[in-house]
Amino acid sequence: MALQAYLSGGSLHTSLGLGLDAHAAALANPTPDMLALPAKIKLPITLQDEDAPEAIPYHLAHSKPLTDIRTRYFSILENVVGNALESANLTQEQRQKTGLFLGTSSSDVCLIEHDFHEKLKTNRNTQPLDLYCSMDNLGAQLRQTFNLSAQGMSINTACTASANALLYAAAALHTGRLDHALIVGAEILNVTTAYGFQGLELLTQSAMRPFDTRRDGLVLGEAASAVVMTRQKPKLPALQLCGGATLSDDYGMSAANPDGTSIARVINQALQHANVQPQQISAIKAHGTASLLNDEGESAGLKRVFENMPDITAIKPYIGHTFGASGLTELLILNACLNEGFLPGTRGISEQPCEKLGITLNQSAKQILNPKILCNQFGFGGNNTSLVVSYG
Repeated sequence: MALQAYLSGGSLHTSLGLGLDAHAAALANPTPDMLALPAKIKLPITLQDEDAPEAIPYHLAHSKPLTDIRTRYFSILENVVGNALESANLTQEQRQKTGLFLGTSSSDVCLIEHDFHEKLKTNRNTQPLDLYCSMDNLGAQLRQTFNLSAQGMSINTACTASANALLYAAAALHTGRLDHALIVGAEILNVTTAYGFQGLELLTQSAMRPFDTRRDGLVLGEAASAVVMTRQKPKLPALQLCGGATLSDDYGMSAANPDGTSIARVINQALQHANVQPQQISAIKAHGTASLLNDEGESAGLKRVFENMPDITAIKPYIGHTFGASGLTELLILNACLNEGFLPGTRGISEQPCEKLGITLNQSAKQILNPKILCNQFGFGGNNTSLVVSYG
């Protein structure tokens, strides 16, 4: 039986702008200069290693200087969360009974780094990471700011974090524990994450080209996203989470099994949970990181499940990889486009299928009505998640 979990009200902020309408407008007729290119920025921390590079590739959602990361961090998130709650028309009483499900990879690491950087100015021997650190620091701040219920959780499963937050929230609604849930995805610039990806040689020096013969890595992105989920179907057309699955893959710390077995397994379980057959899927929102092994694993997994491949779209070429926030962020971007009746395309990327991968991405905005869509998210540490959503 499909889950009775509907998205009601949502907001997000990425490099494409603020709000669902801005993202739909941007992707209705995208131009090549909208691709998320790796900007060079100065590290917001003084390095002692003379051999360390002075700049790293990072795609920022804003052009504002990184002078007050704490203000910027909370203002972005609180603005997005406030917009989501307001657009869902929740009363103050309903908010007090709304559980928070937060998905993030790095939580407030950027604040800890900033604190260290400030202390270095007066004490070169200061100890790094001496602030109190908890994955729920951000969740506690949001609950207090918006007077939310104590129910919910903070989830860090790498790049699948906010996708898993959606599943946990839907389960809480399904069991009757909650009538409303607020799901939040948050990922803000931090040096620790950037150096990790650089050390793994996963960063491109050009553009993200998933499933393309020219693919050579990803661009790091920032995002804040939030949506309210409810058991009551909204009066207007809405996105429904029909089902999903999350499984572990022990192939490696930074990639799924390239033979596609683990990817196919999580997709099949998601379809079974949603009571949907492969031939009923009208489109796929790919994870599409443009890294070599991830694209191999995803394409091999899709070919194991689908005899006839549905239309495939990829969001990351426009906003970069937003890690823990990417599951929710990309779903909301997809929702914004579906509100306008189209599936977004990536012109010029994987237009001709790579001989090895055999995946062609949708090239332009394509009209799509009452679709069922498979949404993939695969993360470091072997966590793989697939969601099945419908719109109507």
